Amino acid sequence: MITAMKPVLSRYSFIQLFNFILLQAACRFKVRYIQVNHMDGLNYDDITYNFLIGGDEYIYVGRGFQKMGAHTQGYNSKSEGIAFIGNYDYVDDPTTTQMEQLQLLLEHGISQGYISKSYKIYASQQLNVNVPTGKKLIEALKKFPNFVDKTSNTNVSIYTNCMYQVKLIQDFHISPDSKNFSDIAYQFLVGGDGNAYEGRGWTKQGAHTKGFNVDSICIAFIGTFISKEPPIAQLSAAEQLIQQGLEGYYLASNYSLFGHRQLAPFESPGKALYNIIKTWPHWSNKLSDNHWVDPSKPTTMH
Repeated sequence: MITAMKPVLSRYSFIQLFNFILLQAACRFKVRYIQVNHMDGLNYDDITYNFLIGGDEYIYVGRGFQKMGAHTQGYNSKSEGIAFIGNYDYVDDPTTTQMEQLQLLLEHGISQGYISKSYKIYASQQLNVNVPTGKKLIEALKKFPNFVDKTSNTNVSIYTNCMYQVKLIQDFHISPDSKNFSDIAYQFLVGGDGNAYEGRGWTKQGAHTKGFNVDSICIAFIGTFISKEPPIAQLSAAEQLIQQGLEGYYLASNYSLFGHRQLAPFESPGKALYNIIKTWPHWSNKLSDNHWVDPSKPTTMH
């Protein structure tokens, strides 16, 4: 579906008009090719982007504003994925009109309440080094006042640190001198880099919470979060894992969400994170009979 303003054809000579028609046909073909690849090749239910801007200077609607994209792991629920069709490293230069179309799209999103007035623009490779943006496009995006000039090296550093922390936890859990487990205790871990790290996965029982391992899935947050909240990307990764569990039928539709501190005598998750978790759908303070009971508190007989 094309929503951008149409070019004024009277401004074009026959050759220019012919070239424009060829360019528009090529862009439409590329959009359709990307959609087919995402659906048939990557097994998504639709093209992963919310919008695409072509070299023909049209805006192509992908998932639109009202459907969550699948373009950047850890950021999909908090962002709109706007793709530029082309190779902006060495081949293509983003045109002035393309950037104007981006500005119009952002202004439309704000006016309709889909985009916050305090929005930030990131290049995809700043959030995921495996999703290149193209240096020429990044230079054009830097002219936008809301662009965050954050190098991908920062993201690589966070990713490396998260990987290191996951390995430390795994080594601690399997060491005969500590837990002596067969593997890391958790099904999943989510890091400040916005990535989800698979531990035992959906189909293998965890060893995280005595009395609850058989019928639960544990998602551990890398960090303490006693007074400081986790970054949005980390929270988003956990939310997307829960959604994946529902879609894959690994979680019941009426699942209950608990903080570890509700089930065991630990101050985990940290208070700042716990206060956020309590606002999520399905959070519960109702426990079954096998939950841990604080011995310092009197029990009530019924």
